[in-house]
Amino acid sequence: MDLKGFDLEHWWKMLAGFGAVMAVAAVTVKLIPIFFIGSGLFLIGLGEWINHPYREGMVPGYKISGHPRVNHLSGWLLDLIGFALAVFGMAKLLQSENLLNL
Repeated sequence: MDLKGFDLEHWWKMLAGFGAVMAVAAVTVKLIPIFFIGSGLFLIGLGEWINHPYREGMVPGYKISGHPRVNHLSGWLLDLIGFALAVFGMAKLLQSENLLNL
């Protein structure tokens, strides 16, 4: 897998990376609510990555490039699912009396 384009320059990429690390770490120590929160953050970051595609444009004398927000259905769906997972994980975490006995 080529990760050359995965520089942590933008917040949505950092959120996806942090969420993935959080979800994997939670699985290794069997903290299911933290897994849901990490998975949710990963999906939100992925959805925002889809909603911020790289664009280039030309104006007289200049070349403009950047990541403007362009809403896509798939990006919104990933954001919505990720938000639901994160809220579900947070609710489960707050319901637990002992973090080690989940």
